[in-house]
Amino acid sequence: MIELLVCLFLIATIAPQFLNSNYPFLGVLIWLVVLGLLSLSVGAVIMRWIDARIARRLFVHHFPEYYQLTWIDFIGTTSLNVRRDIETFSILSVEPDAYRFQLSASDLLRQYQK
Repeated sequence: MIELLVCLFLIATIAPQFLNSNYPFLGVLIWLVVLGLLSLSVGAVIMRWIDARIARRLFVHHFPEYYQLTWIDFIGTTSLNVRRDIETFSILSVEPDAYRFQLSASDLLRQYQK
């Protein structure tokens, strides 16, 4: 939110001052840099959203009883972490002494929501 306000401030107030001065290239440069940074920020958000959707899909594929979860529940982790935790959980659940660990899918889920 603050990033958006700073971008709007730079585009609306500072850049026009340079456009109307002896240095219009600075105004254009400010516009280009601000729009570039804003587009990079939007790109990072989109990549994070896609990764959260992939993480949710992996988790629900292995634990179908949690189908009601949304991608928002997985925004704090990556799909790589979910994949690694599912592999670890699968290996531990096959072990004969697995009851000592007392691990469940809800433990994994709580870890992601922190």
